[in-house]
Amino acid sequence: MTTKSGQETGRLFDILVRGRKIDRELAIATLSDPESRVDLAQLRGMIVHALTNEFAPKDSERQRDYKFDRDSRAMARSWFLSALARIGEGDVDARTLTRKHLDPNYEPNRWARYETLAGLFAVKASDLLEVARTIKKNDQEPWPYMLAVAILAHHGDAKALKEMKQKLDEEQWHVATLRALRTVPIEEFADQIIELARQYDYDAVVALGCIPNTWPEVPDAAEALWDVIKYCHDHHWLTDLWGKALRALGSQKLSVKSPWLVDELTNENPNIIFEAAVALEKVLGTSTATVRIVEAAASNVESTFIETYASALRWMKRDLVVEKLEEMMVSGLVEHQDTARILLIAIGGMAAFQKVQARRAAINQYIEQLKLAEEHVRTLFQTSISEAQKGFRLATYMDLAVFTLGIVLIAVSAILALINQGNLESWAGVGLASGGSGVLGILYALLKDPRRQIQREVDHLMHLKVVFLGYLRQLHQTDQAYTRRLLEDQQLTGKELEEFSNLIGTTMKSAMTEIARLNLSGRETKAQKSTTRKITAVQWKLPLTDHMSKTNRREK
Repeated sequence: MTTKSGQETGRLFDILVRGRKIDRELAIATLSDPESRVDLAQLRGMIVHALTNEFAPKDSERQRDYKFDRDSRAMARSWFLSALARIGEGDVDARTLTRKHLDPNYEPNRWARYETLAGLFAVKASDLLEVARTIKKNDQEPWPYMLAVAILAHHGDAKALKEMKQKLDEEQWHVATLRALRTVPIEEFADQIIELARQYDYDAVVALGCIPNTWPEVPDAAEALWDVIKYCHDHHWLTDLWGKALRALGSQKLSVKSPWLVDELTNENPNIIFEAAVALEKVLGTSTATVRIVEAAASNVESTFIETYASALRWMKRDLVVEKLEEMMVSGLVEHQDTARILLIAIGGMAAFQKVQARRAAINQYIEQLKLAEEHVRTLFQTSISEAQKGFRLATYMDLAVFTLGIVLIAVSAILALINQGNLESWAGVGLASGGSGVLGILYALLKDPRRQIQREVDHLMHLKVVFLGYLRQLHQTDQAYTRRLLEDQQLTGKELEEFSNLIGTTMKSAMTEIARLNLSGRETKAQKSTTRKITAVQWKLPLTDHMSKTNRREK
């Protein structure tokens, strides 16, 4: 089974073979990224195998009429050597192979030799100066030759520095010298390069991107680059120069230039958007750059440039962008939450999809809690009906018992009168009126107080249950309204959250006021106290109440 590291390594190898120039440059930059998932040992082996077999130099490349720009194999070999020089110093075979391709008798392609030497300079190879002296002696092609001279000058060779100053003013060597300064920064040339950049010299603009941030010429270089960018605004066909100026400006890492870079993200040209996004990320860092892009997108009421902003975010570190967007969507400013959500969906990718799925899972969990609350309401209603029925039956049974006992006693008194007197005349006239009524009166007097007490308890309990069920019903309706609003495409605002909270508070106050009114009508019994405590305890179990209270605290 292919691992993620293996897949990433294979993808990078394919980019070096047939990718676009911009993708190849990103692939080379990935090699020095400590967070990269590329298996460098595996990639090194793949490149060595390719360079010794399919992509090895051919005799046809040594012919005078050979056109390198038309040979995709030779172009791929240049990128392979640039990568191998950066990752192969610890491997004997790779190290030997890179030195072999520096020999013009073996490697006929000047760009391949140039990229190999540039890679060795990037990793500060231990034999760099020796290699540079050899190339300066044996290679007469302007590009690798001047790069070797620049490396020697960079390391304090006065003769090499003097030669570079002379060659920079010679038309034949001017471009090659500037190209060498694109790879090897030398402070003695900073002012001259800045002046050339103000004249819209392509190589000078690129060379300004190599100036270290510690040089005092950095502010002047940034101003020169911004002048180039403004010039390109009026000359849209200069997209290559425009993009290189943005990249160079980002390399200076001057935060004061970040608003200008954000403005460049609305360009129609994808290459300009890419360069501006990469530059903004270098200047501000991924998290801050994401915040600035969300702010810019939110300020555009018509959301005309949402897709271009999303395109810019795709060029940044995807995982960090997704995390920041999720953070802003949940706890950011209200006016930025909806924009962050839209951008999160727009940039796509597995990470964004997982974040959206997590939000959906949270909503589903909330709905499940609502279902449980609704089931609890139904259970309470059924319990209330059952308790009322039991109370009603008990009162009915007591009435029936009194009636039955009275009939039995009357019958017994009639039988006794018949036995003692032989007739019922006296019993019917006096006994029934006095004796039977007296007995029934005594029995009714004994049983009426418990019966009335039970009836009062049943009535009071029913009143409390009606209030309680009405209270729960209102909360449940508020829950449903809140859920429907939550599932809508638009983000909840602070005002809407406050309105939902006020609805809950009003419902709670009304219920408690009604309960207090009922309690004032008579002495609160143990059953009433238990019921009141139940209401107070259950009212905090509904999910919306707790969720809304937390949300309001966060909003405040």
